[in-house]
Amino acid sequence: MEAQSTQTDIAVLNPAFPPTDPSKPRVLFNVLLAVFFGTLLGVSLGFLIELLDRRVRSGEDISTVLDIPVLAEVTKKGRRLEKLRRLFSRNRAAMA
Repeated sequence: MEAQSTQTDIAVLNPAFPPTDPSKPRVLFNVLLAVFFGTLLGVSLGFLIELLDRRVRSGEDISTVLDIPVLAEVTKKGRRLEKLRRLFSRNRAAMA
């Protein structure tokens, strides 16, 4: 008898309306979060790499860490000038 019944007990209380804005994805918010966290991660990794870098950069590094005196230091100053002098020196072979 139920299968032959054409009446239902369903009634529409409120009609459905499509939303005016999409709820997700929030593109501007996601881009701002990505820029912020990307910058934070990049700066943090830079500081971490610099902290873990154990190279000696000056005589001061040796004297403070190892507590020994530094007798001499070799610097890079003047290397470009020396290269220019060799390039333009008079005893250079003549170019053919």
